[in-house]
Amino acid sequence: KCVVDCSDGWTIDGSAGMYECSASGEFSGTPPTCQPNQCTEGVPSGSDLMVDASCSSVVTSESCTVSCAVGFTGDAAEFTCSATGMLEGTLPTCAPQSCSEGVPASAAITDTCDAVVFGSKCVVSCSVGFELSDGSSTQEWECAWDAAAQKVALQGQLPDCEPL
Repeated sequence: KCVVDCSDGWTIDGSAGMYECSASGEFSGTPPTCQPNQCTEGVPSGSDLMVDASCSSVVTSESCTVSCAVGFTGDAAEFTCSATGMLEGTLPTCAPQSCSEGVPASAAITDTCDAVVFGSKCVVSCSVGFELSDGSSTQEWECAWDAAAQKVALQGQLPDCEPL
């Protein structure tokens, strides 16, 4: 007789299986019922990541997808629940997207917004030969996610500049 139990990463539901070797040399018996364990460690996190909701409930041998969050670019990666209870995989390399459309062109405006990436800020102010009008100030713009346009875009207010 021999006892058959569950593999690592699985929990027995009931009792172990018992097998006997018959005179013909074949084993006979009933296998145990085994349930996969849930992965409780290694769920990726980060502001640059979009972790599929299923990653918090995957069980042994199941997989889930981790991709880059809005405002970032990069290839998605698959994570698999290992027998140790750890979600394993290689994090995607996510890079912030650039805001390619700049501040509206105007002779009165100058800015530091070239090559600004998602989550970064820049300054928009009056050009040489112009000054801020009463109540106006230099403005800080941000490269942020524009949900309506479904892309990153510079967002902010233009300063009110007058000729000197």
